[in-house]
Amino acid sequence: MVLILKGERGFFISFESIDGLGKTTQAKKLVENLDQSGYDVLLTKEPGDRNTGSNVGAGVRNLVFKDPTTLKMRPGVADLLFLADHIQTAGDIEEAVSAGRIVVSDRYADSQWAYNASASKNCPQWVMDLFEQQYGIIPDMTVLLIARGKQVLVPSHANLDSSGEISIAGPMREDISWALARGKARQGSEAGKQDGKAWNNVEDQRRIQDAYLHYLQALPRTFIVDVWDHMTPGDLSMPILTEVLRRIGKHTVSSAYEAA
Repeated sequence: MVLILKGERGFFISFESIDGLGKTTQAKKLVENLDQSGYDVLLTKEPGDRNTGSNVGAGVRNLVFKDPTTLKMRPGVADLLFLADHIQTAGDIEEAVSAGRIVVSDRYADSQWAYNASASKNCPQWVMDLFEQQYGIIPDMTVLLIARGKQVLVPSHANLDSSGEISIAGPMREDISWALARGKARQGSEAGKQDGKAWNNVEDQRRIQDAYLHYLQALPRTFIVDVWDHMTPGDLSMPILTEVLRRIGKHTVSSAYEAA
């Protein structure tokens, strides 16, 4: 038996995080768990690829990660390609939600604002304005994975004289370098998909994560999940599923469902 919403709007869940926290794994696991519970679920992603997401995303991935890659694109070009995929994906999600389905998206437009905080990002404001205009359907719930780590001193540097550079103790910050290392070592079905990607360094990862928190932390739709290096996918999947089911329960009542 498949459960769909009878004459009611479905439910849209997005996943966001910096690289290396298992976001894609958790999105897929949630879809699997909801499917086993009898819900009619659609998995999508931004940008899409040959297996998941819009029919535009695979082409976008080839252009930005393979040939010619973002390294050879002028400012704003890659972002416009991502926007094209987003517009297509947002329309697909709206259609599915209107039909009473649950949609799970591995990234959504929120990532554009977060990744724009990277020091290496050079997205023109007019492109960001277009993203805001074309944001599309708003997620009912956003699962935001946040990297955690032990407190370490972040050194700063100064050139005092010709003798060279000395290290000066900087602020205490969490060590989240493990996430970047894990992302670069990605294995399995995700391996090789981003071979042409210009990876952000650890400080960029911090800026991106801080931006995610700045934009999303205060929103009622956001569910924050702390991720530590020692945690397994199972440590994360059950708390996420529990919260999703709670929110779906608040979204509608069981009598609104019909068996398809």
